[in-house]
Amino acid sequence: KTSMQEDQRNQLLKIIGDSKLVLRTGIVLMHFLRTADIYWRLVEIERAKVNWHTGDKMNIIQRSDEITVIASHKLLSGIREAAGSDELLAEWSNLALVTVDYPTDANYTPGTLSFIAGQLDSINVNIVAIYNTLTKISFVISEQDAAKAYDRLSGSFAECKKAAEKAGETKLEEQPKEQGTEK
Repeated sequence: KTSMQEDQRNQLLKIIGDSKLVLRTGIVLMHFLRTADIYWRLVEIERAKVNWHTGDKMNIIQRSDEITVIASHKLLSGIREAAGSDELLAEWSNLALVTVDYPTDANYTPGTLSFIAGQLDSINVNIVAIYNTLTKISFVISEQDAAKAYDRLSGSFAECKKAAEKAGETKLEEQPKEQGTEK
């Protein structure tokens, strides 16, 4: 491997090793045909019903022709009521949300998403949806896979942390020692 490839690998190890996991169960995912009306009805539910301080979740993701809602199960009936039957495209329940809180450098480091998704794939966990912000990426998976997904990711993150620390120690050992000046 070239020095640049080794640096990129070590950067990825450090990012993954510095990441934190949060697992939340009791999640539903709904896809709607996008209209301005349904969007504003969903925003009103989020404003009036979601208590972020107690752990409620409701994320609204828009595309030009669809809206996806990922929310706490307790909001399901209100979300259903807000949408007409012809606006609801699909609904899944019994889901879990695995959120990775990572350093912002993850957004600029090739392999970050691939590594995390690969860990889930390696234990046969299907990813239903993925979405991210600057410092977090969330994976929606089946609730029945939640424990094994959390175990695999937390174990992998710990291994990456150790490997990054070891790589950092090795790099320090390889640096040339400063020569003293003789008088």
